[in-house]
Amino acid sequence: MTTIASILNRSVAFTTRETTVAAAADLMRHGHVGSLVVVEEAAGKRGSGRGDDLFNVNLRASKRFNTGKGTTFELYLDVFNLFNRLNYGFYVDHMVDALAALFLLLGLAGSTLITPAVAIALLVAYFFLTINMGYATHALGVFKISFGAVGGTEMRILLALVNLAVLRWPYVNLAGERVLLFDVVGVVATIAVAVTALRSTAQVAKRLYDLERL
Repeated sequence: MTTIASILNRSVAFTTRETTVAAAADLMRHGHVGSLVVVEEAAGKRGSGRGDDLFNVNLRASKRFNTGKGTTFELYLDVFNLFNRLNYGFYVDHMVDALAALFLLLGLAGSTLITPAVAIALLVAYFFLTINMGYATHALGVFKISFGAVGGTEMRILLALVNLAVLRWPYVNLAGERVLLFDVVGVVATIAVAVTALRSTAQVAKRLYDLERL
């Protein structure tokens, strides 16, 4: 009588992002598996990394049969989210970020440190980018928060540095005009965020079109 234990592979076949396609195919062939687990090395320890709180167990059982005539066929059993565990960290974390941005920029708009229109424009651009990220995650199943070399952590560091600079130099001279430093930073940030959102929207739309051409 065939049991699940006799079908399952005892060892997990894995590789790294640096592995070539040919080497990965060789691993799959020798391991008699239809997929590989891709791991990364962080802080000198393989398989470790940083990310949002997530616990998800997927199961794949496979069995290859040799017909004896030079051909083989393989049966797969895939189970996703085996324990049906819900993950709320992603939603809560990013809703808190959205509310923090709302209160921060509305608070700035009500201060004398920035022109209200600049703060509102930056808020709109930020929410446009956030909406794009959410819909892209839903459509593609991949969450992306970093664009190029800039992500959430880098943005927080830059914001802290700008805050320190404003304490020392609330105004700067630009083309002979005395303007608020936050206005300059806000305009540049609004343009950068808007361009990033538009570029990401175009990239996601193209990818979806390639996946399902009309």
